Amino acid sequence: MRIYTRDRSPDLRHGLLTHLLDAFDAPPGDLLLISPWLRDVDLPVADAGHFSTVFGGHRERVALSELLGRLVARHRVVVVVKPPAELIPLDRLRRLVQVLAARAALLAEVRIRDFDVTERTAVTFGTEAEGLEQEFTKHAATLHMVSALRATGAEIRFLDNLHAKFLWSRAGAMLGSANFTNAGFGRNEELMVEITTREEHERLGATALEFVGRATAAAAYDLGAGLRSAGIQPAQFHEWPSVLEVGGRAQAASLTRELQTFLP
Repeated sequence: MRIYTRDRSPDLRHGLLTHLLDAFDAPPGDLLLISPWLRDVDLPVADAGHFSTVFGGHRERVALSELLGRLVARHRVVVVVKPPAELIPLDRLRRLVQVLAARAALLAEVRIRDFDVTERTAVTFGTEAEGLEQEFTKHAATLHMVSALRATGAEIRFLDNLHAKFLWSRAGAMLGSANFTNAGFGRNEELMVEITTREEHERLGATALEFVGRATAAAAYDLGAGLRSAGIQPAQFHEWPSVLEVGGRAQAASLTRELQTFLP
């Protein structure tokens, strides 16, 4: 068993990198990454030795998504994260659209447009809209990353109430407290252990496959129930990207369009 923390040597990032590089030499099989949230963790590969050829020459650093994308050619890569309706606070989007509509209606009222109170109210609406957009898009990076991985051929699945953090491949098993994010593998005080003994490795692999089996394939996921739970009708949801763009909320508009791919 190997133990990784932020301050040990090798640290968490090197532990993750070593595991993934070892997977390039492992026999083809499953590579299962289970994490509620994902970020494109930046991994140091300057001392990766003969693996530098994998990256097309000498590199100082490589992103987690690039490693996983390259491993798709050798393994069945399965990534399990929280579903979009849990990742993204859809109620914040509903409120954002309401605020933008109220601000637009206020500014369109010619009779009061030049009043000081109108200007102050419009500024208040704008400040609220900015905060709502930040809340709405806070975990958009997870959705962006799994969409990019899906395009490489990785299998993406969503599991309700996911809290486990786990990486399993034929090279070993890594699990513990850290989300597979820059905070989890860089800033936070986290603990991850890597298991390589055969019996425990096989048992952990079977457990990881249980998580995969309970998760919903991205291609079969329907956001409709999550929208209705947030008080949003799918039909009106399709109209919102243009409303958000007119209101100057490009990030929210982009994320809303990405979420629309999970509707029939």
